[in-house]
Amino acid sequence: MSGGIAGCAPSGTNELGTQDPGMALAVARRHGGTTHLSPTSGELMTTAPAPERAKRPEDVDVLLARAFAAQDVDACAGLYHPDASVVRLADFGGGVAKGDAAIREAMADYVGLAPTMDVTVHHVTQAGDLALVRSQWRVRGVDQAGAPIELHHHGMEVMRRDDDGYWQFYIDHPWGADASWTIDEPAPVPAGR
Repeated sequence: MSGGIAGCAPSGTNELGTQDPGMALAVARRHGGTTHLSPTSGELMTTAPAPERAKRPEDVDVLLARAFAAQDVDACAGLYHPDASVVRLADFGGGVAKGDAAIREAMADYVGLAPTMDVTVHHVTQAGDLALVRSQWRVRGVDQAGAPIELHHHGMEVMRRDDDGYWQFYIDHPWGADASWTIDEPAPVPAGR
């Protein structure tokens, strides 16, 4: 069988790649979709539900927590604008993931932790189609060796409203508001011309 994850069959098929009506129905029910006969081929077709979309800037973090809990890479990546940037955790290569493919890869790494996420949005400042969001989050999961891990940070995010009126991450810095960034005093500003 080609494509997909080794040892896994596409939705509604068994390990031999043949259609299994019972499996298709179970997959559809698990994901909130429906299963019906194709009007042209007579085969079972599964329709997945549309992903949740954020109606307010503060909803984006909550939807990310739900997508993590569901281990749904597509839902996680879909919460990011196509031109978005996200600062990656050092444990996953660090740096900044930019654009659809890189963000999808970052989300796949995080979903691989089998995470649960708790999140509180402390503040939202909105100007037109942009919003600055200050969040506090905790992720619990397991690392590649199976050991439990817990991450707790204070994030700074810029959300952007799309043409349909829904909000997505545009810039995501998961620990951008951590206390480790604070200093006793700011540096003096040099005199101008």
